[in-house]
Amino acid sequence: MTTKLTPWWNELRLRDELVAASGTIGDIQMSLRGVAYGSAGDHPVYRSVDYFGEITHPSPSLRRIAADIALRLGGRDGQAASAKPVWRFDQGMGGGKSHALVALWHLGTDPVGFAGTELGVQIITEAEKLAGSGTLDPGLGDPVVVALPGDWMDPSRPEPEMFGGARTLREKFLFRLYEGDHDRWVADKDTISYTDALRAAGRPVLILFDEVMHYVRASTSAGATEQAVKDQAFLVEMMRDTNEVAHCVAVMVMIDSAKDPIALSSFGAQCRDELEAESARGEVTTDAVTSPNDFASIIRRRLFKAAPKPETIAATTEAFTKTMQDDVWHKEVFSRLRGPFADDYAAQVDRSYPFHPALIHLAEQEWSHVAGFQRVRSTIRVFASTVYAHLRRLADAAGLSVEVAQENSGGLNDGAWAPLLIGPGDLVLSDPDVREALLDSGLVIDTTTVQNYRQVIATDIVDEDDASGNARAIDENAGSDPARAINPRAAERAATAALLYSLSDRPQGGQGGSVPEVLAASHIPDLSYGYGDAEIVLELLKDPQIGLGSLEQIPGKGGQPPRLYMSTKKTFGMFLRDSKNAVTDAQRADELRRRSDQLAVSGPFSIRLFVEQPDNDATPLETIAAASFDEARKNRLVILDPCVFSLLNGDDRDTRQAIEAAMGLGDSKLAVNWASSAVFAVVNTHRRRNALTAAGEYLAAARVASRDAVKKDPDLKAQADEELERASKAADKQVRAAYQHVVWLAETGDAGRAWADHRFEGDLETALNGSHVWKVLEAADKAFGIGEFTVKALLHNLDERDYGKPLSHLRDDFWRVPRLPLLPNGESDLRNAIWDAIRADDIEIVDNENNPREAYSASEINLSSDIQRLRLKTQDQQDKPTGDADNDRQQSEDDEEYRPDGEKRVTISATVAVDAGNRDAIRVMLDALRNSIQDGDLSWLQLSMSATMSPEAANDIEAKAQASGMNANITDQ
Repeated sequence: MTTKLTPWWNELRLRDELVAASGTIGDIQMSLRGVAYGSAGDHPVYRSVDYFGEITHPSPSLRRIAADIALRLGGRDGQAASAKPVWRFDQGMGGGKSHALVALWHLGTDPVGFAGTELGVQIITEAEKLAGSGTLDPGLGDPVVVALPGDWMDPSRPEPEMFGGARTLREKFLFRLYEGDHDRWVADKDTISYTDALRAAGRPVLILFDEVMHYVRASTSAGATEQAVKDQAFLVEMMRDTNEVAHCVAVMVMIDSAKDPIALSSFGAQCRDELEAESARGEVTTDAVTSPNDFASIIRRRLFKAAPKPETIAATTEAFTKTMQDDVWHKEVFSRLRGPFADDYAAQVDRSYPFHPALIHLAEQEWSHVAGFQRVRSTIRVFASTVYAHLRRLADAAGLSVEVAQENSGGLNDGAWAPLLIGPGDLVLSDPDVREALLDSGLVIDTTTVQNYRQVIATDIVDEDDASGNARAIDENAGSDPARAINPRAAERAATAALLYSLSDRPQGGQGGSVPEVLAASHIPDLSYGYGDAEIVLELLKDPQIGLGSLEQIPGKGGQPPRLYMSTKKTFGMFLRDSKNAVTDAQRADELRRRSDQLAVSGPFSIRLFVEQPDNDATPLETIAAASFDEARKNRLVILDPCVFSLLNGDDRDTRQAIEAAMGLGDSKLAVNWASSAVFAVVNTHRRRNALTAAGEYLAAARVASRDAVKKDPDLKAQADEELERASKAADKQVRAAYQHVVWLAETGDAGRAWADHRFEGDLETALNGSHVWKVLEAADKAFGIGEFTVKALLHNLDERDYGKPLSHLRDDFWRVPRLPLLPNGESDLRNAIWDAIRADDIEIVDNENNPREAYSASEINLSSDIQRLRLKTQDQQDKPTGDADNDRQQSEDDEEYRPDGEKRVTISATVAVDAGNRDAIRVMLDALRNSIQDGDLSWLQLSMSATMSPEAANDIEAKAQASGMNANITDQ
């Protein structure tokens, strides 16, 4: 059964302020200053809590954050202690941060009124759930709200309207905390501490600080003045000490430094670094108040008075789905598209209505990643002006004003055409407000390129008179074609979509829109306009005589359809700037990882290993625990993932904990046997920022070089190749320089084990180069240089506990005992040094019975032997055999270095026949040993076992022993 279709223009009502402003929504960005203090006595309309509740989408993030803050302010029975005291919103421009501050201002200044809005109901309900069995004060304890609009505060002079005579940040805070009580403020401003002031309020306190870095820039512009230092100290105090006072919350808007282009003085940059470090200390919760998936709901609520009826959306979806499933449309267009045209198309229309899912997808998933595009703010301007332009066309055709047409629904069905869903081709570019909202949105940053696109729109698509422009002319000349009568702007719509798809880089570095995407933009839910009609329109647009002069086609590759884009004949610099804006943080991180792994050189180390985060949520400890780096008898240079591990310039506790665990230290130690021969290369936190920037510049250069338009132009190609080479070398340099830190396991004075590290200064040495790292280890007596492990060095490093050990144990100690330095050539160095010592008559090899064993060359020294041992020639030849109980006890005492402090040694000695009488007891004892290994309670094991068993069992034991790094031999009984 077909549901009657009501078009969106007869269903939805634009908000009054939009109609009054002709769709040019001006006050999109919420202002904390405006709502808290106003300007010359005037306040914005959203100071009304009811109106604010109407226009604000209750996004999951906003609900969660506001509920936690409500709990902190008004929770009882100790529930408030579980809420977070300091919040930082760090999203880029247009991410909803100021909007969230205004929401919190309403929450704090009028808790009861706020709780009466749809938004407030959801937030308070969530806060009450967080409170558990406790209760939430309906008035939240009547909090004091301290609003600090950093973008309006002037450190150089008082602002009587907001802060009386206060100058410093502390004074301004105190003046608002005391709610303008001048006498009290004068008495306390020079003496009271931050925490005492909060307590003195006698009520919950909510501090809202918008645009922190704008204030810091102004405060530090003259350098480290007395006031600038005091202001910085107050900011740090607020971040650290708000937690000390119950029912107090501080909320800061401070965009992540990697996404904030703000220019700062040298001292200002130092202040930002300190604030970033404070944010990482653990007292501050960093969060985002919106996500790209909130855009559709946010936009609909900001533009329209009420949500559309479900039956209206269902009827519209049904109409589109029916034509999209037409055999030819489906085969040639919609089956070749993903994302907004996936199987859940009905759900996507429900979320995006009255906009087409393809347009919402473009704004959410592609435009939102462009650095200059201000997300919600830019999207609302473009969409609001577009909706109004369509309404004005319809109203003009009906002889009505938009205001009257809005009040008299149902009268706009005749006389003009409008799309049933507003898609990528339906931005009304003949309307100056729509055109300028799009071009000023930040999608294109270069001013020359913006001007070029303005000319392209007027010439190739449609001019302000709504009659000129090549695409518009194609539609006007369609005459009496029935298909064009039902879709009178088909060419204009396809050309507009091609333009939108050309404004920024597409996913995977693509350019422009695919032919199916452009064809889909001209589609309407009426079979009178078929796929063949859409093809004719596209061919006319490509016609060199009457079509779009700026339209260029890129041939499809690997079965992919051709792509169409609108060219503005950009310079190389324009290409590069646009590409830089399109590189995401995740892509920079992946490139940094790739280069770190690629640039690592083992040098004297046996191998180099790269430890990479197994998934996006893995902590440093989880990452290193999942890696396989504990290899037997190999000197390893372990390169740690630069996006997970870093040292200095902030909170590096997680990195230190993970590396300590990898060395068998700390409370979270891992079960490692060869920690002494693993050396870790770690990136520096501050220099990592430079490396990420360089990685992004390389990716941008690579994108430009891969563009067909650049490859086809000899001059552009030469510039692209030169820039790509420069960017690659610069990225290599910054990545090498970022790896400043080397960490290894060292021996302390009491034969314990401890962290040791070194930091390279300058750019000439790097922890990614094994030769550089080895030199550091040599200087720290942790390793020998090539050819330095002589007889003298061997005898110097061996002590009494080493003579009498099996050669296999002595060999292994050079990789697992931090007392013994690392050898560049491993067993070869050790074997040659022992042979030279034998020839020098300093030592000899003996067996378990203390009988000398002959060796006639270095190659005959069996370092895998469990029987042969070293003996100094000066020691008493009449010593007891090394296999007797006294010698075994001495060897066990010598191996005491393996026991961490506080652990006990267990020695078991037995020779028994195993039968039915003792089999279970022996099994229980061995199970206990196994459990101690599995539970991490066993840190060292010396095992010597001789057992008689079946051949099958013997082979199985031998294989498993060898897999664990132990030696095993099978002989006949």
